[in-house]
Amino acid sequence: MTNTDTPHLEPELDDAHRMLSLAKFASRREELGLTLSDIFLRTRISVKNLAALERGDFASLPNHVYTSDFIRQYAKLLDINPRQALQEYGNYLKNIGNQIVVPENSAPEPEVDTSQGIGIASPNKSSRMLFLFVILLIVLGGCLVFLLESNTTLTQRSRDAKDQQAVKSPPLPREEENVMVATEPAKISPDGAVAASGDNAAITPVLPPTEGEILQKALVEAMSAITISGPMKLMVKARETTWIGIRIDDQRKEQETTLYAGGTATYTGNRFWLNIGNAGGTDVFLEGKLLPSFGKKGEAVRIVLPPKNQ
Repeated sequence: MTNTDTPHLEPELDDAHRMLSLAKFASRREELGLTLSDIFLRTRISVKNLAALERGDFASLPNHVYTSDFIRQYAKLLDINPRQALQEYGNYLKNIGNQIVVPENSAPEPEVDTSQGIGIASPNKSSRMLFLFVILLIVLGGCLVFLLESNTTLTQRSRDAKDQQAVKSPPLPREEENVMVATEPAKISPDGAVAASGDNAAITPVLPPTEGEILQKALVEAMSAITISGPMKLMVKARETTWIGIRIDDQRKEQETTLYAGGTATYTGNRFWLNIGNAGGTDVFLEGKLLPSFGKKGEAVRIVLPPKNQ
């Protein structure tokens, strides 16, 4: 079998320096149909070092710790007992004057792939460095999240304070307004003066209805379509940020809350004294029925539901 993956090698060593047990590695590899590149992909031992092992050229290999591990890995992959090969490698070390005894189960350091010019760091050291790096990333990520959340909270609190100040600041309108209405139609005298009919010396002028009167009338009409048989359900839904305050029945203390766009607040009672800081940005429902708009955007209003004349 021709191995096209094997690089150009030095001439074969003489029989006195060739490891017979290692020579079996090449025949066994070829018997399994494997190339040196296949062995490299499974063991990460470079092709150059694998070829040197098969030739018994230990002078071209790294120190005894690496080489011992190469022998064990290669033998395990080929299903060969590495004992004899390790013993012969130990004899080689003694012959060259190195009295180091190679333990069969010694833990090797990781390989340095000299054929590719790439050094592989110690697994333990590399693992520790990776662990410390991950911990550092987690700590930095936690600090960043904390800073972002703190900044968001401060910004939201500042915005809420401004919203509440904005919706609370407008003066509340009068709860009730007096309307002056003439008791009888006015008559025009021949000289163009306005005279009173009957015994009145003058008449009270008729004023146009105020916005409060218009809203009061609309509420009365809306309430006429609602059947009231007990405590009612009032729901306030915000289309824009708004502040609301409400007192229910005989409560003395007003409840206050701030609603944001899409937020709702629901209350139950027989009568409601309702203050809204952004009348044009809210929808009010009584017993599921949408009531008329209470005012314009940004306008603060005070409403009694049901109206006092009901």
